[in-house]
Amino acid sequence: MRMPERTYKSGDARLLTWLAALFFVGLLPAVAICEDEPTYITIEGQVYGAQPDEVGPIGGGVGYTRIVTEGDHVVTNLDELLEAL
Repeated sequence: MRMPERTYKSGDARLLTWLAALFFVGLLPAVAICEDEPTYITIEGQVYGAQPDEVGPIGGGVGYTRIVTEGDHVVTNLDELLEAL
């Protein structure tokens, strides 16, 4: 059975972009769960990657100490972040 040809409209690209963005935003919590994974590896005395320091873990999370609470734009949710950008 032959499938009918699909004609894409200009709005389709925008919709696909939003769907892709929502997909990746949905993956962020899954990535955060892996925060206990090391961000570096040592092979034969050579360090590859980024080691956490006194500021806390790479990428923030539990134990991170340099939290910014003031600035030109203060946001508390995704909509505010998108507006500030």
